[in-house]
Amino acid sequence: MAWYLSPSGWPQWADDGGLFAQRLTANGWQLIDASQVQAAIDAYNAATPAPVPADFVTVDELDDPTSPASLALRAASVLAVAEDLGDPGTDLGAIAKSFVPVTRGVRVAIHGESHAVGTSTNSPRALSPTEPLSWAHWLSGARFQYVWNGGVGTTSTAQHLTTLGTVLAADPDVVVYLAGTYDMNPTNGVPFTTYQANVKELVSRVRAAGALPVLGTVLPAAPNGTGAKGNTDAANAWLRTWCANVGVPLLETFTNLVDPATGLIQAALRDASGVHANAAGNKVLGQALADLLAPRLPLWTPPMAGYQTSESKNLVPNALFLTDGDANGKADSTSWTANATASLVAATAPALGNWQRMVSTDDAQAFFAMNLPATGTSTWQPGDRIAFCGRFLHEQGTSTKTLSIQLNFTGGTPNSVRPVAALSAGGTGVFYVEETIPAGTTAMSVNVIHNAGTLGTGLASQVGQLTVLDLTKLGAA
Repeated sequence: MAWYLSPSGWPQWADDGGLFAQRLTANGWQLIDASQVQAAIDAYNAATPAPVPADFVTVDELDDPTSPASLALRAASVLAVAEDLGDPGTDLGAIAKSFVPVTRGVRVAIHGESHAVGTSTNSPRALSPTEPLSWAHWLSGARFQYVWNGGVGTTSTAQHLTTLGTVLAADPDVVVYLAGTYDMNPTNGVPFTTYQANVKELVSRVRAAGALPVLGTVLPAAPNGTGAKGNTDAANAWLRTWCANVGVPLLETFTNLVDPATGLIQAALRDASGVHANAAGNKVLGQALADLLAPRLPLWTPPMAGYQTSESKNLVPNALFLTDGDANGKADSTSWTANATASLVAATAPALGNWQRMVSTDDAQAFFAMNLPATGTSTWQPGDRIAFCGRFLHEQGTSTKTLSIQLNFTGGTPNSVRPVAALSAGGTGVFYVEETIPAGTTAMSVNVIHNAGTLGTGLASQVGQLTVLDLTKLGAA
């Protein structure tokens, strides 16, 4: 990253040498080093009428993305970029807005065909390993909120334009769009120029809604889709050129999954249909997406439990798994099924406290649960907005059993939110989800579950820093 100074006098950072930086330079912005940033800030402070100490800005404050000074300067830089690169309603103005660094609360949605949808239908109440946005959420350290999945299988880019309004109604800051497989199939008769026009229109609408569009290259054709290979190559060549020219971030779904020898999805990364990525393939795409989004995400981590005293606002008891009164490996305040063994594992940075480890002993469902305090004016009530977050580590081995982590709402509809749903590939991640406690809820509990399946060997899961915060009670909803 490098610092640039606009003709209006506002400092702004960008990827040094990247497309956005090139546009800044072409429109009169000057590259400055860190020593000049303070001078620019001093000039800004000096221009403040009758300044008081609270008006002055320091480099440390500017480096903190959550500070009022940082937010104010970023907002000002939006106006400066729009002024220097084009009117706010123009394409360049929208590009400038898209590349301004974002703050805490980034909301990300995904749209498109079956490669987007997985099993996460619309609401992110069940984040699934069968689609890449869940993996990006987990692997990024939950640095963004997953707010909507608008994907529908076997659909065209024209249909995606029709359903885009539902996605935008979720108020996303970023929209990831994975499509093109249907359009590139010659039997569906979609002209290439129609595909191009639809993609351009979707990008325009997403930008007009104030969100950043992220496109994905078209995935390799199915094993029986030889006729689509050439069309897919043409689409991807166009996407790479067009996205670079107009400043749209591009996720290389094709390159990350393709088998160079066949032009198909690698055998280890595809499901039985041959058309879609499996959990391992979606993990690869999720990591690539997390890496692509990282420079555009705030330096923020979920509010996971950091200590365990009576002053904590965390509703999960013994959230750091620090106490085990009977020394049986099962942390106090947990209840277990008989077909699971337990142990406590000391956490290492960045995790805090202990991991609670669970190992299944047979094919049946196994789980442990943690009951939250009873409803009340000082704890939680139906209608309150809550945040549920924590860490997990999963070892799949040869088992077909899967891991789910969920917050149950007894008596409510829906009856749970599952930020980890049927995880079937090993990995370590962080989750964060916000939800409104449904009407009729009489109790809440956290459940860590091994879903039924063939036990196999090597299956084990760990969780840590489990946290439920009532955002309404904290004044943060």
